[in-house]
Amino acid sequence: MKKSSYIIGNGGHAKVIEGMLRYIQPGRSVTKVISDEDRCSKKFILERDFLELDNIDCDVYNGVGPRPFGNKSNVEIIKKYTQNAFVFQNLISTKSLISPNIEVNTGIQIFCGSIVSEDVSIGKHSVLNHGVIIEHDCIIGDFCHISPGAIVCGGASIGNQTFIGAGAVILPGVKIGANVTISANIKVQNDVSEGQVVYGY
Repeated sequence: MKKSSYIIGNGGHAKVIEGMLRYIQPGRSVTKVISDEDRCSKKFILERDFLELDNIDCDVYNGVGPRPFGNKSNVEIIKKYTQNAFVFQNLISTKSLISPNIEVNTGIQIFCGSIVSEDVSIGKHSVLNHGVIIEHDCIIGDFCHISPGAIVCGGASIGNQTFIGAGAVILPGVKIGANVTISANIKVQNDVSEGQVVYGY
């Protein structure tokens, strides 16, 4: 039996995931999982009904967009579904350039135009948005979101649940702690401790 693809959520991030799936897996059934009964239609399935499905027949993708300041909502969403034995799939655009010598974990998403260099580690449920560059020997933690056009230079590390804004540049060897928010279009040249919000550093 051919598996169906299910996307958690119905916002902009889910729309991008749906487009990627239809490009990579043409003809495959793609359904969005929502909790709002008023918006239920043939394209959607209610969360309570989805949780009753046989998880063996489901490929599940997180379509809930990033949340700065810790990304806690995504952590809770993933926890809810994994407790019901659903496994989130990796989704890597065929239009990205990925070294074969990287370490990836469950549920990662790498969008079109991204480049991931040698000996990079990407933690579970992290997202590299469009046009992201991750240089050699970087470590990206769990539940991170690297926004479009951001650059993480060689040997840098990004802690769990950290949000990197669009166009930001993390310079070589910089260590970013967990639960950090880096605003857009800034250059980070010093280490950033856990829980900080950086508007210019």
